[in-house]
Amino acid sequence: MRVLLLLLVAAATAAALSATGAPAAPAPCKVPKLTGRTTSAAKAAVKRAGCPTSAFKATSKCEDATAKIGRVLDQKPAPRSALKKGQKIAVHVGVFCKPPPPPPPPPEPPNFLGDFVGTYSGILVGDPGCPDIPISGIAEVIVEQLGTTSYDVRFGLQNAHVVTTENCMEVERSNSFGELTATATGTRLAGPGFAASLAGEAISGTFQARQGQISFTVTRSD
Repeated sequence: MRVLLLLLVAAATAAALSATGAPAAPAPCKVPKLTGRTTSAAKAAVKRAGCPTSAFKATSKCEDATAKIGRVLDQKPAPRSALKKGQKIAVHVGVFCKPPPPPPPPPEPPNFLGDFVGTYSGILVGDPGCPDIPISGIAEVIVEQLGTTSYDVRFGLQNAHVVTTENCMEVERSNSFGELTATATGTRLAGPGFAASLAGEAISGTFQARQGQISFTVTRSD
């Protein structure tokens, strides 16, 4: 009778194994709520829930609020979700990050306006058969604004107007005056036959005169 009973038990066990194929797999753990916990408390909660602690993965996230520093800010999967095999429990933990420095203030727009005084030099093309005439002296420039980027430029050049005779003899020199409209692009001014740039309180440039090219450098005087 005892031998028969053992055989019956063994047969029942074999039948159960053949019906299922293998022992039943353990049920997946339920992910606990981790937000608001410290990192160590979150790991302990994962372990108590029966989830593998190796699945816990924490990364840092900058946080301004002091109360959130060192604590879990969010989690994935959500609480009470079944953790799949090989799945990670990803959390962000708040850390203090030094705020970036404020951006530098925008540069001051260039100020072309005002009265400028300096010097000029250039060459006047001589009449046919006559040599070219070097000129130089004091230069005065006045810049006034016409529109958003357009300016009226008036200038006076000391002794830049030269009168000569037919046989190339110089008779007199007098001051020369002119006016033009220029357009600003950044720190540059440009107009017909005129180009100049502003650097600090000084304007340097060239312009094409009727009989030659003039270079000048003037500094704000007002």
